[in-house]
Amino acid sequence: MFAERERRQRFDRSTSLSHAEAVAAIVARKHDPEASRAAILDAAEGLFLERGFAATSMSEIAERSGVTKSLIHHHFNSKEGLWAEIKRRRFGSYHAAQLALYARGLTHETIKASMHAYFHFLRANPQVHRMITWMRLEGDRECADLVVDLRTRAIAQIAAAQQAGVLRPEMPPEFVLMIFLGLVNAWFDEGGFATGFDDGRVDHAEVYLEHAWKVFASSVLVDASRAG
Repeated sequence: MFAERERRQRFDRSTSLSHAEAVAAIVARKHDPEASRAAILDAAEGLFLERGFAATSMSEIAERSGVTKSLIHHHFNSKEGLWAEIKRRRFGSYHAAQLALYARGLTHETIKASMHAYFHFLRANPQVHRMITWMRLEGDRECADLVVDLRTRAIAQIAAAQQAGVLRPEMPPEFVLMIFLGLVNAWFDEGGFATGFDDGRVDHAEVYLEHAWKVFASSVLVDASRAG
């Protein structure tokens, strides 16, 4: 009996502490705009990835983040604005890395580096691929500004590389980009279903990436023998 009473007292103390910590966190967010903003973004991203944008309500985001709906509107104006900011946050580092490659111009080396950058970005951020999947399922064509910017720049770079004799000229630049992206995305769409990988010492994702590059190079590059 005494053991049970002690167990309940420990549970009550831990519950009270957890509740107190939660209340303290909420109070702190109210006095720290950056903390509240980050909490909203984290909560919304989790819900959007779990349920999709359309099925997530502002009330659910407010409840999970521990803030009011009015505070969410203050920071992001609308659910659409919140979703756009999440996409900007997730794609920011990738956008900067690709711009650095674009600044060097498209060569065999920079195109391969670009494919590797995209692959490793998705591999390191699996939630991004889920985000892209939800965007497709829900017909979301209003991508974040960074994504639109990269796509526009990539198509222009591909056209310039075709004129410079780096890429074959007979394929529309947008199709070249679609092939590039599709080869990378295929691993994250289908890699989990692949079988026959018995050697645990081999990083099969990296093996796939090398094969994907060879397929792209042989199909699109001029003088693919120099592609590496």
